Amino acid sequence: MNINFHPTVTVLVPVYNVESFLPQAIECILSQTFIDFELILINDGSTDGSGTIIEHYKEKDDRIVAIHKSNEGVARTLNLGLGLARGEWIRRFDSDDTCLPGALEGQFRFLQDHPEVAMVSTQQAFQTEQGRIAWQHRMPPDRYFTGQPFRWLQPEDFYDFSPVVHGTALFRKSLVQDLGGYRTGFLTSEDNDLWLRICERHPVAVLNDCSYFLRLHDTSATRRHAASLRFYRELTLRFYEERKATGTDPLQRGEPMPAPGLSEPTAIPADPHNAPGTVYRDDLDFIYRL
Repeated sequence: MNINFHPTVTVLVPVYNVESFLPQAIECILSQTFIDFELILINDGSTDGSGTIIEHYKEKDDRIVAIHKSNEGVARTLNLGLGLARGEWIRRFDSDDTCLPGALEGQFRFLQDHPEVAMVSTQQAFQTEQGRIAWQHRMPPDRYFTGQPFRWLQPEDFYDFSPVVHGTALFRKSLVQDLGGYRTGFLTSEDNDLWLRICERHPVAVLNDCSYFLRLHDTSATRRHAASLRFYRELTLRFYEERKATGTDPLQRGEPMPAPGLSEPTAIPADPHNAPGTVYRDDLDFIYRL
């Protein structure tokens, strides 16, 4: 690690058993046209060759910081990375995904033009395990932007789908630390919980720019935690409603975290003007909400 390097951005990547996809993800980050960043790769107890791959790239580029630790899950891993980051801004990236070379530069340029913004994310397209990109299937969907170059994020946007793709989020580090970081009680949707807490207080923009590609495969976190995805996603919305009504949510009041199957949250209905459908993509092995 170059101790004299003071980057503007920290790219934060948690890594867990993704040896087949990790080199391509790292190459995409190192090939960015915006170069004023450090790359923190945190090996969260991988049992495959991911750790060796991280060390290989660390020797090639002194912007890389390599951390190896026992498995603790994504939220604790990300909070560790927040504490280690030297950048004023944090750019998330998932270790099995890819992006275009200008992705980070486009986001940072937007922040320079809109200094009031606390976080900016972008649209993404899905890609298969083999890397084939389904450009026609994106999140957020094109209709979300109504033809505009970006959209200001509102908490109510989460009722229908999750408009912020975790791997595209670029946010101010100090702000997220002031909010307490990622809340580790969320097995999944720890990102949605954070985005809701941010956009309740600060301007957040979602760019109509598809420059990030989320890979779908059998070992992805989405597939591994499929059974609890709906529970935790709906819990983030219930907590938001409680904060709006009372000023706090159960975790902020020190109450125990509900567990799947024990205290099921009541689903908050989707916006009736934007009701989702469900389409099963045989070629992507994925259920996509249109």
